Amino acid sequence: MKQNYGKILEVFIPNNEGIDSKNIGFKVLLDDGTKIEIIEEQDELNSNIFRDDGVIIIRQIIDNIEFTDIELVGDMDE
Repeated sequence: MKQNYGKILEVFIPNNEGIDSKNIGFKVLLDDGTKIEIIEEQDELNSNIFRDDGVIIIRQIIDNIEFTDIELVGDMDE
């Protein structure tokens, strides 16, 4: 499992999915200077992530499939 800190550059609805999309996308600048894009199904936790928020990106491989999760930095203190 790898963790990186980052900052949200942009929150968007993925292309070609329209207004009824259940997915949400994030463009993130990681602490090492890398820019990544994450698209996942919208839920209660990620729907409260906005531009300029600090986040933790957690990457892990389960059964040879890479999973990427995004969490607000503030959530760790609650």
